[in-house]
Amino acid sequence: MKLNYVSDNREYQRLLDRTYHGKVIPIDRYINGKAVLLHFCLGCHQEFYGRPGWLLNKESQSHECYTNYGDQTGKRVDRSKSVAVAKGRKTTDLQKKQMLELATKGHGTREIARLVGVASGTVSYYLKKGATH
Repeated sequence: MKLNYVSDNREYQRLLDRTYHGKVIPIDRYINGKAVLLHFCLGCHQEFYGRPGWLLNKESQSHECYTNYGDQTGKRVDRSKSVAVAKGRKTTDLQKKQMLELATKGHGTREIARLVGVASGTVSYYLKKGATH
């Protein structure tokens, strides 16, 4: 991960630190509050896309950090109320596995999407695809 825009992002990083306690850092250069930027979470070690204005001001679009506490079930813990859903992001194998596990536990498509951090259409697609294999 290269942080080429540290000096350009100082003010934005200061605002992120207030909201996410130093766990979220921007990878892309801050342009404006509406531009979609790539971020990295030091808590869950995942890259995600988000609009700065939404990450800072919309509770429904804030980053939801999952931290594995190493309990016997391997359950991931929900640390926030919602996830920023990114368009154009590739779905990881871990996310696909989480979707199938949550579906088998009886969670609905929207809830799975919120917990995993993907669109509900993505969840539907992978659940149908997983059911056929």
